[in-house]
Amino acid sequence: MNSKRKGQLSRILVRGALFGFTCLGGVVLGVYLARIQIAHFLAENALTETGIDEARFEWGRLDSDICTLKDIFIKSDYYNLNVKRLELSYNLKDVWKKRELKSIHLKGVELYYDLTGPSTVDLLEIDTLIKNGTPFPLQSVTIEDAMVTLRTDLGETKFDLHLALSQAGGSEIRGEAKAVTETESISLDLSISDRIRGSIQATVLDLESTLAANGIEWRSALPFSQEEAIQLTSASIDTYIVFHGITLESASVSANLGPLLIRDYDLEADIKSVRVSFDLLGNEVRNIESDIFLGSLSYDQLFVSETQVQIFSSDLSDLLIKVPDTQWESTNGENGVFSIVATPVLNDEYSIESYSGELSFSELHSDCFNLAPFDIAFKGDLESATASLGNLATQAMPWLVIENLKTTIEGLTTESPQIEASAAIVLKELPSFHKKPPLTGRWNLQASLSHGLDKQKASVTFTPEEVTRIASLPFATLYGTAQLRAELDYWPTDNQATLALNLTAAELATDFNDWSIQGGKASLSLSTEPVDLLLVGKHINNTPALIEYAAPLTKYEFNLEGTELNGPSDLVVQWFSAGIRSLDRLPSSPIHSRIELGAGIVQLGNETVNQFSLDSGIQGSYNFLETNTSATLLFENEPVSISLEQSVESVTKEFVSKGKYEIKGIHLVHSDILARHLPALKGSSVSAKIALKGETQAKGKSWDTSMHIQLREGGLRLPSKELRIDSIRTDVNFPSFLSSTTSPSQTIAADRITIGDIEATQIESTFMIADGSQLSVEKAGLSIFEGRVTLDPFTISTTDPKANFLIRFDRLSITPAIAMLDFFDGYVSGRLNGALPIRIEDGYPILGEGYLKLDPSEPAQLSYNAIGFFTDQGSDPLAKKTLGDKLLERLKLEPNALLEDALESLTIQKLRLDLFNKNLPNTPMRIQLEGTADTGNAQIPLNITTNVNGTEAELLNFLTRLDSLGLIADQEPNQ
Repeated sequence: MNSKRKGQLSRILVRGALFGFTCLGGVVLGVYLARIQIAHFLAENALTETGIDEARFEWGRLDSDICTLKDIFIKSDYYNLNVKRLELSYNLKDVWKKRELKSIHLKGVELYYDLTGPSTVDLLEIDTLIKNGTPFPLQSVTIEDAMVTLRTDLGETKFDLHLALSQAGGSEIRGEAKAVTETESISLDLSISDRIRGSIQATVLDLESTLAANGIEWRSALPFSQEEAIQLTSASIDTYIVFHGITLESASVSANLGPLLIRDYDLEADIKSVRVSFDLLGNEVRNIESDIFLGSLSYDQLFVSETQVQIFSSDLSDLLIKVPDTQWESTNGENGVFSIVATPVLNDEYSIESYSGELSFSELHSDCFNLAPFDIAFKGDLESATASLGNLATQAMPWLVIENLKTTIEGLTTESPQIEASAAIVLKELPSFHKKPPLTGRWNLQASLSHGLDKQKASVTFTPEEVTRIASLPFATLYGTAQLRAELDYWPTDNQATLALNLTAAELATDFNDWSIQGGKASLSLSTEPVDLLLVGKHINNTPALIEYAAPLTKYEFNLEGTELNGPSDLVVQWFSAGIRSLDRLPSSPIHSRIELGAGIVQLGNETVNQFSLDSGIQGSYNFLETNTSATLLFENEPVSISLEQSVESVTKEFVSKGKYEIKGIHLVHSDILARHLPALKGSSVSAKIALKGETQAKGKSWDTSMHIQLREGGLRLPSKELRIDSIRTDVNFPSFLSSTTSPSQTIAADRITIGDIEATQIESTFMIADGSQLSVEKAGLSIFEGRVTLDPFTISTTDPKANFLIRFDRLSITPAIAMLDFFDGYVSGRLNGALPIRIEDGYPILGEGYLKLDPSEPAQLSYNAIGFFTDQGSDPLAKKTLGDKLLERLKLEPNALLEDALESLTIQKLRLDLFNKNLPNTPMRIQLEGTADTGNAQIPLNITTNVNGTEAELLNFLTRLDSLGLIADQEPNQ
């Protein structure tokens, strides 16, 4: 393309009009001469004279009032025009006299227009033309199905165009136009007279693409960190304008933008739409109104629900910003409803000169509190700002009121601004039906920040006005005095800071429920060496790294002591102390501290511990901690030691803990510990050496420990029950103490048990406990009467106490059992075998049918001094003896005498004791004895069957005296 300066789109209209009149001239001549060829020739010559480089067209119709042209092509150095059809309507008389046409109608238009390079438009000429009246020698112009391609320095733009212009009487021209692309559309309603008045509606469906196509770099002007932080979608504008010449007299603009999506790190905003309207009066902006319809907003941990932001301004000298009641919430559990009214005042450069406003909270809730409605008034300018709050109270804690909270900032534009804050914290008593406050009284809060070029210092102090209640919780109320002070020093040049925190409390006393404390005092101190805030900021989202950096730079110490602490269950702790303090850093352990606990006397119920002392060392890092704890105490005047080693490791979101513990030195010497807790064992004494050890493990919320219990040299004395157990020993291992399940084959044994006159030795039992409610005895037995009594394996549950036992008797010697009977004047030898089933129902034993019978492998003899039992020696005869009686007596064959002689030497062939026959409820024992007696004169066979009548309790008392232990209840014989 040559370098000729290009014109604007208006030149097309001028040349189009010339082209129309040229055609008209050809039409007139053609009609007059009745020759289309002549009209065509004259029109081409006329177009050439207008400066058009190339032009082609075909005549379609040529009449006295209308003509049509087809396939028009016009080319110049800066545009190409193709028209499929052009139709002109006219009145030859008006054309000749007034040089006017009725209408021009173009259809199927394609226009390529080059707007690159500098413009040659004479604005003054256009201004004069409009003011003097724009020439329009037509009644109407219509363009349909037009495709326009504009080439600019930014590229090419294509759009469909519809245009209609018409005279409206006098010198007024009215028109409408509509341009449409795939994503944009513009509609124009125009009125041109002495002024240009128009209404413009524009719509953009893909605003980002439109801005990019026009070379508008809008993203860099926005205050977002990410390049793609904002996503624009659509926009529309509705404008009514009035021009005098080319000077804008007034305009009313209304625009809609949205929806908008903003995603910039922690900021997410979903803006449904933005509506803006304003008026232009010359160069002044008036009557500004804006509505921002917010769908949702989230920033960091804060979420704001759907709301509307309204902005008003009459002349941009000041603004009125309103946000109606809006719900918000945070991930920490806070939520509420707020509203804002703010009035910034702008200077001539439209920067904020001063401001004032009010922030109102009609609702404010959290997991811990609900605040009563309150307002915050604020105001300020470029030099200072203040914010004040009347009374702040919570609905859940009406006793807590923060009064006169005021913050002032001075010297905002200086290098040394000063900040002061003050408030009164009032904690007041309420009627008894209200919950007690955690604090009572009045506390003063003072805070300050001093700013210097080299150092900045901030401090906060809480001070009570009088001795008051320090803390009152559902389970504790603490009285006394306290003061808390925090100081922060900051060096801006090095970007380092130190923190110091001090808390002191004295005259501590409590009086609540079952707890009380007397003579207490506490102190807390925390300080840091200079901390590099750049490193803190670097690690702020990395807790392990932050702790590893900050912990070695932090020193802390907390101490609590008192004369007496009383608690539930008759707990009394006298002369106690507790403390934790930091220690020097170890090379691989940024965390290094020590915990110490101590008490002179600890009494819980009937038990007392003296000289309790605990020392625990903690070292490690955020992800891994180790503790090594040792404790000593005196129990029953014997030293007891406790050791605990524990490690805690953080794995992903859970922690894993492992450790081991051991308790040694529990030594009971003739202790009355059982009698202190069980009145039924009054007078008993216990001796034992006890040790416990195990391993602990935890993961997340689950925790468990193993426990191995060892008891040695155990002994029990219970004189009232004639019970004595010697040399008790046991080993019980719980792999999981929480499941209350032992390992298989746990043992308990004793050398000797004495119950009344009965003594048993070699007591042994092997068992297992499952789930803390089920006992499985693998084997149990004891030695008694030179034989063995054993139990077959059985299982019993405490939840359903039912079981079947089978007691087996193996080779029990009759001799020691008979020897225990003082009334028995004789001797019995032999051994017995047998069994006795016992059924447990509802926790009580029910004896089954059992037996004892003579062991055939062991000889059995009975020798009993029965002289006089059956004969009447030394007494007066009851009746005169017959000759036969005298003869039998002489021959030593008298039956009663023979029986007495037989019992002195009886060889037992059969002996059976039937126990608890269900068919003989009143006969718990039946004895069957068979044997042969040698009287010297004769071998006498003997067969004796006898019943032992009575109750089971009477029989057992007779045999074993078990009722002395209270194991068998007395029973009445069945009637």
